[in-house]
Amino acid sequence: MDIKTYYTDENSTNITVSNGEKSLLNKVFGLLEERGFKIQTDQRILRESPILADTHWEGIKGQLQFKSHIYPAGFDIEFFQEEVIENRNGGHYDFDKLEKMPYLIRCEFLISRKHICELLESEGYSNRAEPSFKYAYDRVMYKIKSRLKQLRQNVKL
Repeated sequence: MDIKTYYTDENSTNITVSNGEKSLLNKVFGLLEERGFKIQTDQRILRESPILADTHWEGIKGQLQFKSHIYPAGFDIEFFQEEVIENRNGGHYDFDKLEKMPYLIRCEFLISRKHICELLESEGYSNRAEPSFKYAYDRVMYKIKSRLKQLRQNVKL
């Protein structure tokens, strides 16, 4: 039994899909192209390692960019921008990418991430990230309820 999960939290610019296939990645790329992204083979990989070119892609819409690659256990999409950077090699290599994004670029990223997550959930994938809570009580209750749900699923098996 394959567990279909993905991981992205509210502070991350990455979306990592476990057990994702090329057909699902193509659906995600189709969604992004409908939203105005231009997607192509990663040009750096094409120059430096042509044998890997069919597993690495990059895309751009305005100032928002992403890099993606597929591997046997799933695929990964990482968004970034090149407007506000600290690393001399570019925004792709910066830490805290979401915090550095200008407001409008961040809004575009959040909308794109929301649409990708909705697509993944419609395909039967679930997010492994735990929600953030304002109060400790809410976090404890979430842990208790999720543990009870896990125990109930184990009893059914």
